[in-house]
Amino acid sequence: MKTLLIIILITAISSCKTNNKNNANTGSTTTENVSVSENSAEQKIEKYETIEIKEPEKLIKPQMDKKPAIKQGDGTYSLVISFYSKGEGIDFKTQEQYANFLEKNNQGIAYEEARWGREGEVDYCINLNKLSSIQQKEFISETRSLLGKSNLVHINENQPCVHKR
Repeated sequence: MKTLLIIILITAISSCKTNNKNNANTGSTTTENVSVSENSAEQKIEKYETIEIKEPEKLIKPQMDKKPAIKQGDGTYSLVISFYSKGEGIDFKTQEQYANFLEKNNQGIAYEEARWGREGEVDYCINLNKLSSIQQKEFISETRSLLGKSNLVHINENQPCVHKR
């Protein structure tokens, strides 16, 4: 019984030495504590790993290219609302509500409808140039609150009307 314990102890110690050699290459160290009870043949092995943390190198923050301001005269619109479909048609209820909203708030707002799909897809290409900046922000805010509930609507600002013919 004692010889068996001695053999296990020698094996555990020799395996500790090989683990330390392997860990020397990786930059981490492993410490094993082996405790053997003389009354039983149980062997407890506890492993503790320490990892060396190196200082991070200076991080270079990528510089973002600033986009130039888009002028409305080059085919872009202040607001492009796209009602699209995922195979089951557009959100007709929301589209009808928005069409009514445009008719009620048509003071100085020029817009075009661009129908482009088989299932009722339509873009509303809206120019808000004749409104003041405060009125434009209010109009866009009202549009977002009205259309924000639908998953089948894209709202883009200062973009070209892609589906316009």
